[in-house]
Amino acid sequence: MMKALGLYTHTQFLSKSGACLSRKRYVKKADSLDRLEGIRKIYNPQKMQSETGREYYFDNLKFILIFLVVLGHFVELSMNKSNNAKIIWTFLYSFHMPLFVFISGYFAKNAIKNKNINRSILFFVVYLLMKTIFLLVDKCCGFNPNLNVATVNSVPWYIFAMGSWYLISILIRNINKKYIFIFSIILALIVGFEKNIGDTWGLSRIIVFYPFFLLGLYITRDSLMKTVKNRKIRILSILYLIVLILIFICFTDKMNLLKPIFLGKISYNALNNSIEPYGVMIRACWYVVSAMTGIAIMSLVPKGETIVSTLGQRTISVYFYHAIIFRICTKLEISFRVYEEILLAIIVVLIFSTKFFVFPLKKLLQLNLFKQEKYKMDLNKIINIIFIFMIVLVLGGTGLLWINGKDYKYLSIVSSSNYIAHALGGIDGQAYTNSKEALENSYSKGVKLLEVDVKLTSDNRLVCVHGWSKKDYEERIRNKI
Repeated sequence: MMKALGLYTHTQFLSKSGACLSRKRYVKKADSLDRLEGIRKIYNPQKMQSETGREYYFDNLKFILIFLVVLGHFVELSMNKSNNAKIIWTFLYSFHMPLFVFISGYFAKNAIKNKNINRSILFFVVYLLMKTIFLLVDKCCGFNPNLNVATVNSVPWYIFAMGSWYLISILIRNINKKYIFIFSIILALIVGFEKNIGDTWGLSRIIVFYPFFLLGLYITRDSLMKTVKNRKIRILSILYLIVLILIFICFTDKMNLLKPIFLGKISYNALNNSIEPYGVMIRACWYVVSAMTGIAIMSLVPKGETIVSTLGQRTISVYFYHAIIFRICTKLEISFRVYEEILLAIIVVLIFSTKFFVFPLKKLLQLNLFKQEKYKMDLNKIINIIFIFMIVLVLGGTGLLWINGKDYKYLSIVSSSNYIAHALGGIDGQAYTNSKEALENSYSKGVKLLEVDVKLTSDNRLVCVHGWSKKDYEERIRNKI
């Protein structure tokens, strides 16, 4: 390498030139070499694979994605207080989970090809472990804990979905890939019309994000690398991302209306009135935009060894442990400034990527629950039993949704609403009217969550009024309310 750079040791230079190399020039060339070696410790484009055969490109990509996942969760804590946090959250959620799921599908190839049901079961075990830890966190934070395994929400949803995707993919592995992929997209578009679908067994997210998992599962390495290494695509990716970021900055409020679409867990019914009729088209467009953004991000990821390549091998431990921090912050209503959230995300990723935290979870996921010498049952029989069990769970969950449909519809509206109309909202410049006209005006503007003041009169009648004070009375007379 030194010869290729035209750099030689003192002895080599003397033998080649026959002249004495001055100490100043020798030190200068040695410093140049040291700087080059220092840069190579940060990024070495010539070293594409580790000694174990791992491709540094995918480790770099996984590190970037897990950082974005952690950042997205922490930024969520201050969304209602900071417009910058809202911009970052909306932009990240428009693509980062689809891309994360895509990479998960890409690395599931061998497990699904070999019918490794063990991996699927272990993901369900990790999910139960996370739910149990959340139970303890809630108790310590002063809340009444409730271990509802069927409610697959918050951070653990991805772990449960991974177990489900592995299992489903093993079951349908012999069906034509093209038909499966097309059907998964159609199902994801249709499921948004089901008003009562949501967090029960994570059914909505499992269906909505499954096309990305299949895309990663079916794509070949050669096709992927040919795309991300294309120079023209890299140049276009930079321009595309700049334009996309500007759109999210300039139209933050409008982009925030798409929050239910990005989360993938709520029906089209929970969208703002102005865009609810176009829910299926918006989801279809989101699939295209998130795919384009994913390609743009992947094309700009360093292909060689970087300083974070090793950390990219430990994303599952970061995802697991950061969920605990996020849960504590959520329950205690702790929020930070945006720059503090970015710094916190960096610290959390670095800490939970250390071997101390990686080791126990790695050992758990390496357990072999179905050794042939111990279990004589045929693998296909095991898969069929689990498949039947999942059908029962899905049917049971659907039945519960049907029974509690009205309650869930209310909760979905609450979770997707950014505003609450106080006293049914204002009308004609007047506030606190609590009137039917104010209600109709607020609802026509897309506000679905409204608060109303109800008082009891001296003759035991309920009336909609803000209060009985003199000020309230004079205001009603003045405005003829």
